[in-house]
Amino acid sequence: MHDLFLRLWDSRARRGGMELTRAYLYVAAKNRALKYLRHRRVATAWIERAARAEPPTASSPEDLYLRRELADAVRRAIAELPARCREVFVLRRHQHLSYHEIAARVDVSLGTVKSQMWRATVLLKEKLAPYLFIL
Repeated sequence: MHDLFLRLWDSRARRGGMELTRAYLYVAAKNRALKYLRHRRVATAWIERAARAEPPTASSPEDLYLRRELADAVRRAIAELPARCREVFVLRRHQHLSYHEIAARVDVSLGTVKSQMWRATVLLKEKLAPYLFIL
C-alpha cells in the first residue's frame, strides 16, 4: 500500500487544503487492493498460458532459409533508411534507449525523435510488406 501513500502524497498540491477523510482513505485502499488482485490474476493467466504452449519444434531447412532471408531483408531495409531515421531506429530498437536518451545523444528535440521513429516504422513496413505473409 506504500504506492497508494505515495500517490496521495504527490497529489496533495492538487487537493489544496482538503483533508482526506477516513472513508476516502478506506475506499482508496480497497480500490488499490482490487486493482492489484486483478493485475495478479491477469499475470497468472498469462504465465499459465505460456506454460501450456507447445515448445518450439526443430526448424526445418525451409524455416531456416526463410528466417535467414527475412533477416537479410530487414538488414537491407534498415540500411536503406535515411541517415537520421536509421540512427534513431537503431538507437531505439538495437540499443534500447528511451526517446529522451536518444534526443540527448543525437541533440534533437523529443518531437523529432518521435517523428523519425514513426517515419522509420512506416518505411520499414512498406519495404518489408512482401515478407509479412511469411510470419
